[in-house]
Amino acid sequence: MEKLYDIKLDKEKCILYVNVNGKFEVDHSKLYISDFQTHVNTINPSVYTLIMDVNGQEAVDEEIIVDMVHVLNLYSSAKFRKTIAVQANCQLAQQQIEQVVMETKFAVTFVKTLKEAYNLINEQ
Repeated sequence: MEKLYDIKLDKEKCILYVNVNGKFEVDHSKLYISDFQTHVNTINPSVYTLIMDVNGQEAVDEEIIVDMVHVLNLYSSAKFRKTIAVQANCQLAQQQIEQVVMETKFAVTFVKTLKEAYNLINEQ
């Protein structure tokens, strides 16, 4: 199974960077959730900014929406200092993400580019 995401930890800048590309299926979601939790368990999220770059994410099937809700609840429970998301290029994927954000009342700032995300961090 091809890995459709990358998780990087920048301890110097206190950034947890998540990049998602492609169309997630159930197996991808389960692997991502496990991998994400492993990374979060090594840091104090309250001093970290989470950058989610979903620029390359494709629309998902309805069964994956439940996993998206679970992931956003994980992000919320981790209590990151700030959460920024680079919008998906795929309009349907972005609509799905925004729907789940509203449903979960997840606090996130959407930006159009990764550069914008880093500029927001540097303004703090």
